[in-house]
Amino acid sequence: MENSQERKPCGASRTIMTQLVFPQDTNHHGTMFGGKLMEYIDKTAAIAGTRHARKPVVTGEDGRPAPVPEVYPETEEERRLYESALERHARRLERRRARSGN
Repeated sequence: MENSQERKPCGASRTIMTQLVFPQDTNHHGTMFGGKLMEYIDKTAAIAGTRHARKPVVTGEDGRPAPVPEVYPETEEERRLYESALERHARRLERRRARSGN
């Protein structure tokens, strides 16, 4: 992690994507293809990550994680999400373990 002077507010990398969904983007149920949604999420995450890190964000230049500036919350919603991040991460890992049977 970079030094505390490198900290950035959450809003500095906030990214909002607007996309029209056309009939070719939907399945026979009239809902968007999951893969198409994942494509939009991946693009938006790449933009937000690049804004935050000020460099391309991919599976690192040498395949290793690179240090990036720490974020800090500004709004009440950001504070709530920031403070609950470790707990939410732990729950996701538990669900993943439960699904895999480990």
